[in-house]
Amino acid sequence: MKEERTDSEAEQTDEPHPQLPRRRAGPTEEDEETSEGSGSGRDAYNVVSDTVVGVNFRFSDNCFQAVFIFVSLLLGVGIGALFAIPEGLLIGGLVGLIGGLILSGAVLMVYRGIRHLRGKHD
Repeated sequence: MKEERTDSEAEQTDEPHPQLPRRRAGPTEEDEETSEGSGSGRDAYNVVSDTVVGVNFRFSDNCFQAVFIFVSLLLGVGIGALFAIPEGLLIGGLVGLIGGLILSGAVLMVYRGIRHLRGKHD
């Protein structure tokens, strides 16, 4: 009478496993050829800085943030002047600077996040 093997017994056969090709550590010539066409180091940095952490070096983003903070400063000073002339100007300006920095960063975060979800990593 012939015994049937279970799956676990079939895996424990004496047949040797096929050898996988060994690979050197580090990039190979084939990796370098495929990575050359995918973009520059700046593109890779932009993806990492937008999705993980890093400093944003995009000129357009930095100009947007500078203008947004300046307008927020002016609005803060104007609103602060309505309440008290000397103290309101300073407090309003400080609130405008901090608020503009936080809001512009949040706007850029949402904008870049949406762009990355759509696959546009410019």
